[in-house]
Amino acid sequence: RRPDGPCYELGYAALWLHGPGLDREPDIRDLCRPFLRQLHDLTGESVFLSVIVGRNHVTIDSVESHGVRVSHNPRGLLVPLHASPASRVLLAALADAEIEAYIRAASPLRRFTDTTITEPAALREEVALVRRNGFARGYGDHYAHATYVSFPVLGVGGRPHAAVTVGAPKDRMSDADVERLLPGMQRVMAALNLQSRLHPTEPVVRFD
Repeated sequence: RRPDGPCYELGYAALWLHGPGLDREPDIRDLCRPFLRQLHDLTGESVFLSVIVGRNHVTIDSVESHGVRVSHNPRGLLVPLHASPASRVLLAALADAEIEAYIRAASPLRRFTDTTITEPAALREEVALVRRNGFARGYGDHYAHATYVSFPVLGVGGRPHAAVTVGAPKDRMSDADVERLLPGMQRVMAALNLQSRLHPTEPVVRFD
């Protein structure tokens, strides 16, 4: 029970309930894989897991859809942290000082499509929007002709472990489809974040 009121918060006893295996650092892919499958089963579409590497995000795991699918997130592809919803949801989970450090290090911000955010002020506004919503929408700002929505996987203190992105061709997933599926996707991600928040992340991300 919190000392400042009638509310409760997660305590260290949760680590004991978690069981054996806490003596090793969890693999983020192992942690997220069941939830990637759940999102794939819910949407029928491709789901990607991405992490920050330097000034970029990199996809490290995925569950692919059947038939025509988006194929713009091959593993190992470096995508700057201002372009694509996966990048922007990771950037928004960083501290303001880290975001400013990224803007300084990456400027001028590279343009990929007509909708790529390249102005620092606009990127700061996008960070605020992502923080309010808890997810990032795709604007065709890295690849056009596809629909993407990304969610953060957070650790202790709300620091980012990774981003989870659902992607599909626009003719198979419209904005209306995203709105219909969004509550279910948010429930899956809430369950994932209950587990991921037990694990520490890097205290500071450096971009120099």
